[in-house]
Amino acid sequence: MNVDYEYYEPDNNWEEKQAQIYNNFIDRMPYTIFSPVNAEDIKARINFEKKEPKAMRFALDGEGNPLAYIQITVEENRVWIGYPWAMENCPSIVQETLYTDMLGYVKSIYPEKQVVMGFISKTWTQPTEFASNHGFQQCQEAFFYGLDLEKVPKPNKDLEYTSRLATESDLPLLLEITNADPALRSAFSDTAEMTNYYINRVIPTGNAVMIFHKNQIVAASAPLQQFYKGINFRFQGLRPGFEKYWDALAYEIAQVCLQRGMEFPLVFTSFDNWKFLEPKVKGLGAKLLDSQNLYCLGTSEFQS
Repeated sequence: MNVDYEYYEPDNNWEEKQAQIYNNFIDRMPYTIFSPVNAEDIKARINFEKKEPKAMRFALDGEGNPLAYIQITVEENRVWIGYPWAMENCPSIVQETLYTDMLGYVKSIYPEKQVVMGFISKTWTQPTEFASNHGFQQCQEAFFYGLDLEKVPKPNKDLEYTSRLATESDLPLLLEITNADPALRSAFSDTAEMTNYYINRVIPTGNAVMIFHKNQIVAASAPLQQFYKGINFRFQGLRPGFEKYWDALAYEIAQVCLQRGMEFPLVFTSFDNWKFLEPKVKGLGAKLLDSQNLYCLGTSEFQS
């Protein structure tokens, strides 16, 4: 088979090819919490991440049909290298070529950064075996719990708070709660990146919830129904010492979703403040929907 390897370029329909490849793959896999993707969402994510020219590479057959792709995402301390997602008819050597070339690029440009792959559903044997066969070790688990919107309880009446939806004029408050929460703050490189995220992605949806205690913002989030088969917290900001106001945040998020006719369950993940949230989520009777692994190349340094 003749194979052409090409890097992503804007406005060349690569997003459609990526969606075709990924959706073909997950259609052949056991259940996962991840939803099928579409070209519009892929393009928005690429624009937000401002991916470098060589961060995405595709393999095409001799007639220009998509076979596989791989991409990387660069963070402050690590690089996420994707599993080389492939169509059912793609030769394994094509996946190997994409991965080997991309890993070589990562090591030459970012030699000091940890390389990770995932999160990958535990039931997906092809990607998990690929990670293991290429020197990756499991270094973190993620759990996804779902709860029907109607079952998210109203907070205890003794919890005094007010809430409202954020508008563009509330950007300073969103920046305040982001900087107050160490986990959320670490997701951004600087204030400019935070500002871009809230102004261009979060606030325009009109569903970002802010929780206040005595006029001080103590929590914030927004529902997102995009990547999961459910509604997840797009981001989560909690002021240290005010963790109990998460109850109000979850309830108000659920109310916004119900008012807008959303029917999927609210999905809680182990990514954010899980030690604090896990007993709460389980106590609400949430159902385990999926479990996934993160793999670190050659080390389990990030194990948690």
